[in-house]
This record gives sequence, C-alpha cells and structure tokens, in this order.
Amino acid sequence: MLNLLLVGGSGFIGKLLLNNLNSDSYSIQVVGRKEFANEELLRLAIVKADVIINLAGASITKRWTKVYKMVLLSSRIEPINRIASIIKDLQCYNKILINASAIGVYPENLASSEESTQLGNDFMANLVLQWENAVLNNKDLFAAVYILRFGVVFDESGGFLAKLKPSFRFGLGAVFGNKNAYISFISSYDLVSAIDFIIKNKPSYLIYNLVAPLPITVKVFANLYAQRFHMPRLFYFPSWVFKWIFGEAAQALLSSKIVYPVSLLESGFIFKYGSFDSYINYLKNVRKV
Repeated sequence: MLNLLLVGGSGFIGKLLLNNLNSDSYSIQVVGRKEFANEELLRLAIVKADVIINLAGASITKRWTKVYKMVLLSSRIEPINRIASIIKDLQCYNKILINASAIGVYPENLASSEESTQLGNDFMANLVLQWENAVLNNKDLFAAVYILRFGVVFDESGGFLAKLKPSFRFGLGAVFGNKNAYISFISSYDLVSAIDFIIKNKPSYLIYNLVAPLPITVKVFANLYAQRFHMPRLFYFPSWVFKWIFGEAAQALLSSKIVYPVSLLESGFIFKYGSFDSYINYLKNVRKV
C-alpha cells in the first residue's frame, strides 16, 4: 500500500481523490492550510509519504486585484518551496511529486498539446509558468516529478457543473460568453483514473494535460447539458456580464482552450468519457437528477 500525502487536499480535486482512490491501494493523509502551518506535522507527513500530491493554490474565480494576484502566485509557489526545503533538510529524496498546474498556460483558440512551444502571454499563462518553474527548480530533489495541467473538471458535486446545475435543472440554462469558445474538460472519473494510472505506471513524460481527447464548444455544451434535465436552453449571457462580476478573472472563465492529452494517450491511458456525449449519457442514464 502506498502512502499518499494530499497537500491542499481539502479543495474540490482533493476531495475527489480522497473519496475515489482505491483504499486498498492507498493510505491517504490530507494536509490543509491549518496542518500545513504546523512544521512538525508537515515534516512527519512528508517522511511517511511515498507520493506527494500538491494541489495548493488560492481560487482563481475571485476578482483579481493587484493584491490578490500576489496571493494567487504566492499560494502556489510557497508550498512547493517549503516541501522541497523539508525534503532537502531530511534528505529523503525517494518521494514522487505530483503537482497541480493548469491549461491556462496555452494560448486562445490554438490547438495545443504538451509539446506545444507557443504559450499564452496573459496573466494566467504567466502565473502557470512561474508555478511550474518552481516545481522544475526543485525537480532533482524527487525520485520522479509529474506536472498535471488540469482542464475544466466536470462533476456535479462541485466545481463548474455544480455552479451551473441549478439553473439548467429548472430550465434556466444559458450559453455564456462566446458560444463558439472551446471548453477542454475532463470528467472527475477520468481525472482520478489518470492520477491513479500515473502513480502506478510511472510513465516517462513530465507534463500531462488532464483533459478529454475531444474539446467541446460552449454552445454544444449548453445544449447537451440542458438535455440532461430534459429542459430547453433558454438564455444567453454575454461576456461583459462575467467581466462585470469577476473583472480580469473572467478571462479564466471565458477563455477558449483547445487542448489535447497527448502524453496520457501515448502512455496508454484509456478515457472512459472521452467525449461530452458519453459523459452526458452517463449522467442521464446512471445518475438521478
């Protein structure tokens, strides 16, 4: 049985891993903000861990003031540096590090994979690059390092779908922003399975896009998700509504990303929900509304 340490594990993705990873394969310890501040507890947890999954980072959906931009950066870089410092101090270099990242590093409307050299140049892309550089600067302290660039995670218990579900359920679902923008998504099932696959198979790539092979447009998403509740899709919310509510942070919600999971596919990972059609059929046929 492998010992997993979830840093920042009290968030949406951390809870998905905690609730869905096979308990026969893993013993999981969660370190949230409170526990992370306890030096003794953190050192003991790191010593015990075989795999460290670092998900720490402040939410990107809050308004990006100048001060909050600094929080977004520091909340991602400081935990990596602190973990690395403890590893170096204890000289326990046998750990595997799996570190969260985001597809926000890629440019708008350009088909991208892990091998892409053309990256975005906005705040989000620069944030991700600094985040990943902090990992790469400490790469030699770990037995293996994997950087996971998360797309939009679909699960009705939290995240993107949980926020939209009430309006769609009552026939108030809407197309938002640019109807032709792309959403590069991954189901929660495939996200957990992909992380399990990486831990157990130790594939050779450094960076993995955790997205399904088939991105979907906002318009198609809204129409199909409305069908999940047997309701019409009635409204359209223009981009300015999101920008008025979220300010600059709206770019993370409205961005059009066409991203492909080449590293996962070439490593032999098989998606259960590789298309949004298959995921919607699952929701309609298996889950109760």
